[in-house]
Amino acid sequence: MKKNSIRNFLSRLKILASNKSLFLKLDYNKINKFLAEFLTKEGYLRGFFLVDKKKDISKMYVILKYNEKDQPSICFIEKKNVLSNKSQFIKQKKLRKYCNGLGLTLIYSINGFITSELAFWLKLGGKKIFELK
Repeated sequence: MKKNSIRNFLSRLKILASNKSLFLKLDYNKINKFLAEFLTKEGYLRGFFLVDKKKDISKMYVILKYNEKDQPSICFIEKKNVLSNKSQFIKQKKLRKYCNGLGLTLIYSINGFITSELAFWLKLGGKKIFELK
């Protein structure tokens, strides 16, 4: 369930970014909210807001971010088998290349969801959720 939700969020985000749409409408759940908060904090999205109907939050809108050349900032999602059945565990030694500002990787470790740079400095490994370049 979680893998499908993350895959759905990222694929819909990439499709709408290629269509030059401004808003992405999603069902509200904790995973979608966490991913929207994370990508907004890292500067890949402009923001998001929740829509409540009769005090029950049911929908969520994500606002996409574009640069001066009308290219979406989220268009660099790696299309690998990140969420396949086999384990995508990254050791701490392999995280060195991500600390030079060459990309962003979301990792699930024993400390929860963290970025690749923070995992490198904490000397942790973890399962790679997705990668942006």
